[in-house]
Amino acid sequence: FYYDDNLYYTHEITDDGLKEPFYILLNLALGASGGIPDPEISEMEMIVDYIRVTTLEGELVTEVEEITLDTNEYRGYAGAVKKVNASLLPLAAQDRTITWTTSDPTVATVDGGYVRLLKTGTAIITAKTANGLTSSLRVICN
Repeated sequence: FYYDDNLYYTHEITDDGLKEPFYILLNLALGASGGIPDPEISEMEMIVDYIRVTTLEGELVTEVEEITLDTNEYRGYAGAVKKVNASLLPLAAQDRTITWTTSDPTVATVDGGYVRLLKTGTAIITAKTANGLTSSLRVICN
């Protein structure tokens, strides 16, 4: 367990069910410092900026295994804007970066999942994860 880049505690987790970031948060918030929660603690506040689980070598532990979009086709007229949502699994994946691209920027643009239709035609919008997984939808501008 690092705090401001200082190592405070290490613990070998052997139960796969306990290797998720939420376990570490709950364990620390309950006063366990990586061990057994203290039943005498009735209330505690813990503010966390972010959690990243890595190996001792600094490699990410959980990668994205699946990306899906909430639609596979969008039809509209020039000027229309639609927010396309991407879902990543597992939820515990550390690098949740998504790069959005369009096959034809004259027909449709995309920025952070917001698709803007520009002129009549068809384009493919693709969402790509940091580890190379993709999901796409077809956009048709009438």
